[in-house]
Amino acid sequence: MSEFKSLPDEELNSLLSKGNNFAFQELFNRYWEKLYIAAYKVLGDEVICEDIVQEIFLDLLVRSSSIEIKNIRAYLYQAVRFQITNHIKKIKFIDRRAEIIESHFIGNNVEDYISTVETQSLIKESISSMPNRSREVFYLSRYENLSNKEIATKLGISVFTVETHMKKSLKYLRKSLDIAIVIIIMEQFLN
Repeated sequence: MSEFKSLPDEELNSLLSKGNNFAFQELFNRYWEKLYIAAYKVLGDEVICEDIVQEIFLDLLVRSSSIEIKNIRAYLYQAVRFQITNHIKKIKFIDRRAEIIESHFIGNNVEDYISTVETQSLIKESISSMPNRSREVFYLSRYENLSNKEIATKLGISVFTVETHMKKSLKYLRKSLDIAIVIIIMEQFLN
């Protein structure tokens, strides 16, 4: 293994494309911390940055024999930029969906519907029928007002996992409650 430390990136990349695990290990040792620092400078979250770098190396290992990489260093840094961009887009998407759902329920005329026992019952029923972990994450976020990082720490999971559960929860609620809101609005117009 020590003989791989002196090899240039190009040779390690060539060996990696042939399935050499020692070459992968050397690239991992050589670049993991550098990529982590690059991600951390942008995102500032240890767990998310660790997840991003791990994903990059996992993808490299899986795809190394099927892709041609001319410059492994440039490839890895480009992968970090890509993953950071995707993460930021996911956060914005999740936040925007939460706003849409909240505005769907908290508005001029909809406030009246929320206060009814019937609607609250539908909301509770929808939340209670979510998968356990998603329900737990949703509850901590929306009812205890914990941040994603606080939830991750409390549950011993990554922030990315928290975001994934929130995305699933909000999608589930939107789907189940859209139907309920339409029914309630129709009942109001029919009465």
